[in-house]
Amino acid sequence: MPSPSPVAPNELSPELRKAHALRARVSQLRARDAELTERIERDLREREEVRGALAVIEAELETAVLAPMPGGVDPTAWLPDELIIEVLLVVPYAALWTGSCSLVCRRWRALAASRLVRARARALQVGRWEAYASKWIEPRWINHHPVFSMAVGPDGTVYCGGNWAISVLSGVDGSKVRTLEGHTCLVCCLAVAPDGTVYSGSYDNTVRVWSGADGAHLRTLSGHISGIWEVAIGPNGKVYSGSMDHTVRVWSEDDGAHLNTLIGHTMPVGNVACAPNGTVYSGSVNGTIRVWSGDDGAHLRTLVCHAPVATIACGPDGTMYSGSYDNLIRVWSGVDGAHLRTLRGHSTPLQSIVCTNDGKVFSGSRNEELFVWASAKESNRRLWTLEAGKDEANMDEDEYLEPVRLAVGPGGSVFSRTHYIDVYV
Repeated sequence: MPSPSPVAPNELSPELRKAHALRARVSQLRARDAELTERIERDLREREEVRGALAVIEAELETAVLAPMPGGVDPTAWLPDELIIEVLLVVPYAALWTGSCSLVCRRWRALAASRLVRARARALQVGRWEAYASKWIEPRWINHHPVFSMAVGPDGTVYCGGNWAISVLSGVDGSKVRTLEGHTCLVCCLAVAPDGTVYSGSYDNTVRVWSGADGAHLRTLSGHISGIWEVAIGPNGKVYSGSMDHTVRVWSEDDGAHLNTLIGHTMPVGNVACAPNGTVYSGSVNGTIRVWSGDDGAHLRTLVCHAPVATIACGPDGTMYSGSYDNLIRVWSGVDGAHLRTLRGHSTPLQSIVCTNDGKVFSGSRNEELFVWASAKESNRRLWTLEAGKDEANMDEDEYLEPVRLAVGPGGSVFSRTHYIDVYV
């Protein structure tokens, strides 16, 4: 009896075709699983080899660094404590706990046992921001309230804007250095230039310029016909002010001369940010962000966020971040304005976004949420949640959740303001 002729694939029933496709997919996945399993086993073996070699080298390094001196003589007597602490921070962390450092001399023993050194060493081991998120270390606390706007100078000085005045605080202990007076309404925004010059915008329609050295009033920039909501310092010697009058004005950083007015918004401009290449971004309450040339102020493009824009920031690579009233952060290409991704997680409207020089992104919302995100190069994955302000359960009856306002200080430090100012160094 002749065997039946094979059935052509196109003559199979839909059920059989689906079964064939599933079998083929299962075979592919099993092969891929075997390949990944082999790779994982190989990586595990290599990791164990590296760990073994690292343990041997670390032990040799500890012995070399912590070798006791004859008679307990301090081999570093000529160095100040601050430098000894930096030396201790490169010693293997376990040595601080096992007491090996005490074999060097009495001063090393005291410094190694100090809470400050052990906290910093732990932070270096697990990463600074993870240490804050895990509460291995706590931020410094500056008690100053109320604060409507905040900026930090290149020397760590903190500027807090409130009703009609600006409080200048020491970034070390929070003590008040001086008060800058001259505005006649609420100080809505602050910015500090690299040379320490301070710019403050107010509902009195003016931007006032102050010396960072002694607080002297240098000049007043006038021209807006409504309140100033944002001031930004460009990398090209220009200062930008966004106003409720729907415009962005451009000023000379040298002498305060009015250089240009950027016109195109149809509603108040609440946010202005400058990219490292000079490109200017201005956000409005109608959900649009206009992009301008830093050279001549030409309008390049308009980005649509679909919700009122609450905050804008630019990363060191030019990537732009916008936070909106829809609780979302949108990430935009600094090259062509393409929408790259949307960051989700905040449960209330965004209030503030800042970027550090290493590309990390910090975002604060209106219910004291403070998130840390990876750089754009790492797809901006969410890294940690920091505790900003007070826990709602522990608050007094007359207290309330406050928006998180952020500023970047020297050395990548981040200042977070809610009921008080937290300093993450």
